[in-house]
Amino acid sequence: MNRGRLLARALFGGGLDRRVAPIVPVSFTYSASFSTFWVYVGIYAVKGLHWPASRVGLLFLASAPAAAVANYLSGRISDRTGRKPLIVASFLASSANVLLLTWLGGTTALAFVLIVVQGVIGAPAYSLDRVLVADLVADEESREPAYAAVRVATNLGTLVGPPLGALLVFVAGWTAFLLGIAVLGVVGAAFAITLLPPAHAIVEAHHRRRRQLVALVGAVGEQRGAGRLGPVVAERDRRRRRPADRAATGVKQHPRSARQHRIAGDQRRLGHGARFP
Repeated sequence: MNRGRLLARALFGGGLDRRVAPIVPVSFTYSASFSTFWVYVGIYAVKGLHWPASRVGLLFLASAPAAAVANYLSGRISDRTGRKPLIVASFLASSANVLLLTWLGGTTALAFVLIVVQGVIGAPAYSLDRVLVADLVADEESREPAYAAVRVATNLGTLVGPPLGALLVFVAGWTAFLLGIAVLGVVGAAFAITLLPPAHAIVEAHHRRRRQLVALVGAVGEQRGAGRLGPVVAERDRRRRRPADRAATGVKQHPRSARQHRIAGDQRRLGHGARFP
């Protein structure tokens, strides 16, 4: 057993599924870079940009709903375009946005807008790694360990990123901190380009899984419908077979007379079951 397998077993509690192995470095890189940015953005706004606490609170109030909507839309859009292009574009756009913040951070309005925009353009790289697990791992037994492996990678990035960010701030200031995050964003884009499966393969896997789900739901619905309608269908067939059975046994059927029909109708209207002579 080589060192890579030993390391994977130590980090992930067992062997790493090959289907999610390309996702792990992407999740780790995002967590170590842009998740670290959100850990320090409040301190950066107060210490680096000299904002009052009220403005920082307004910043978080504006960025959280925008990021939530972007997370939802990134999933819907990636269903049509594929996960990989959005993840790559998210990393590159986030790096460019952080560089703009380094350059234009002295202007309060621009810095405010750039930080809010960071939550929007970083949404695909943040959320689509879990969606990739559902696309690439079809069997339910392997899916939970795959999700766990991605969560471990994310937690490792969260563990490593903030200390490195604090070291950059301590040694070289906030500009070095932002430049380091931008560089890690480019590294994450490179990982996504080289490691993730092609977009069309992921889209085909997603559509295949959806078709299987629709077929399963349809089969369950047909079974339930057959269970409910079975007695009705059996009674209908029995009634249809009754005249044929009588004809086969030689029993002669006599049509009702008009008087018998009238008496039966009177009995139904009165509702007391009386018989008339």
